Amino acid sequence: MAESVCCIVCGASSATPLFSQVPDYFLPTGIRVDYARCNACGLVQQIPLPTDVGPFYAGYPVHARKAWLHEVMRRVVMRPVYYDLATLNKDQVLLDYGCGDGWFLRDAAPHVSAAYGFEPTAAQSEDVSRRVSTTVFHDLAAMQAVLAGRVDVVTMHFVMEHLTDLRGTLRVISGLLKPGGVLRAVVPNLENVEFRWFGSRWHGFDAPRHICFPNPQQLAPILEEVGLSLQRDGYVPFPNTMAASLCIALTGRYRPMPFLFFLPLALIWARLYPRGNRAFVLQKL
Repeated sequence: MAESVCCIVCGASSATPLFSQVPDYFLPTGIRVDYARCNACGLVQQIPLPTDVGPFYAGYPVHARKAWLHEVMRRVVMRPVYYDLATLNKDQVLLDYGCGDGWFLRDAAPHVSAAYGFEPTAAQSEDVSRRVSTTVFHDLAAMQAVLAGRVDVVTMHFVMEHLTDLRGTLRVISGLLKPGGVLRAVVPNLENVEFRWFGSRWHGFDAPRHICFPNPQQLAPILEEVGLSLQRDGYVPFPNTMAASLCIALTGRYRPMPFLFFLPLALIWARLYPRGNRAFVLQKL
């Protein structure tokens, strides 16, 4: 049965329901949301689109300061997912859009002439800015006034799936990039066996925070509109998704101890089958 919906990529007005009343398996928010697949372009998105995502992030641990052991483990486990710092140079300007707790921004800063971050809330941006001693914007107009046409590299690590306005965000980023500048995005990839196994309990789905699951082919109309072109498309190994999915499937929600128990197995799986997350590079024309 088709349901009326406005696809945030192609604007189509009909979609096929995919999941109904998906609970938050990661945080005890009590929120439940629905998802549908666009009948025109195939994009999976939340319906209806939320007007306020703030409640989704109450107590969100990704934004919190991390213990030293977590920092060490993160660098070992997650480094292949993130932009390769060795490819940066001192003449470049970098923007980490959706910089979370600021760890990548802090690591990238010594490799470039200037590094900036963006977080959509004032409190988070100010906290991260103090922590990493780097400017972190929360106001789009202020960021555009400073960085328009100046940025060589924009990184969006697990950010695009959180957006309710893909077109507007990509237009802003295109305006910040120099001609030839690049945007590298990493997003959960629904076209993989993990999603087929776990369905809405797949941790890459992460309802309600994940709003949509775009791939470069689905984004093509927007990219042409805003002056970006696809340069590279591939996959990156990220074991956390499988470890957390096993935890959710067996215990009913995310729990730290079972997650750590499954992590060694997930590390091997992610290297053998890295299709759970997609990394693509877009270039400013």
